[in-house]
Amino acid sequence: MARRDSDTIFHVVNFNIQNVLQDGLAEIQKLQLDKNYVSDQSFTFLRYMTFLVDHAIKRTQTTYKAEEIRQSHYRKLRRNNYKILKKISALSKTLENQRNLRRRIEERIHSQHIKNIELVEKIEKKFIKDSKGVSKKFERMQIDEYKQSETKQNDLKPILNITQNKLQNLLMTNERLEKDIYSKRYKVTSQYLSLLNRYDTEIGERLEIITKLKAEFDALSEERRELEANFNSEL
Repeated sequence: MARRDSDTIFHVVNFNIQNVLQDGLAEIQKLQLDKNYVSDQSFTFLRYMTFLVDHAIKRTQTTYKAEEIRQSHYRKLRRNNYKILKKISALSKTLENQRNLRRRIEERIHSQHIKNIELVEKIEKKFIKDSKGVSKKFERMQIDEYKQSETKQNDLKPILNITQNKLQNLLMTNERLEKDIYSKRYKVTSQYLSLLNRYDTEIGERLEIITKLKAEFDALSEERRELEANFNSEL
């Protein structure tokens, strides 16, 4: 009984307040139409008052249940917005970590690439130096053998054979050294190409992960904008 009486009193008071506000709104609108007595500043003030009174009328027309539903909807929007912001923050951190990882990988590959180039250049210089050294040594040995053969005519043939054998051995040694150097160079080049291929594969996979994360980030951003738009339209 008391609850019913209080509800009745509330509706009566609320109804009277609505009537007062509506009468006030009507008077404000009349003043707005009378531009002979209303300055620009007063017109702007009356316009704001119109919005304020109209908003107050709409609030008095809202039932307790409707207000409760409205507040519940806003709370749900705020919770969803918080979850989205939290997820976006986590994704942003993951994306930043992926970028840092990619940068470190690129720096490591670049550093290794420079080292490989320096190693190849070092091998090439050593090959040229060794080749020249062997050639000079062979030339000196030939000259020495030739001088000795001139002083020993009787031993010319044996010395010649010995010289030919030594020459053959030197040629074989030079050929073996050349093959060894080329083999090392081929090994280093193969390792370098393998490293480049692995780098391309790793970067491709990282780029795919980053692309997916960016797509998810964009989708969440769009969802957030829609929720904010809905939230603003409800105000």
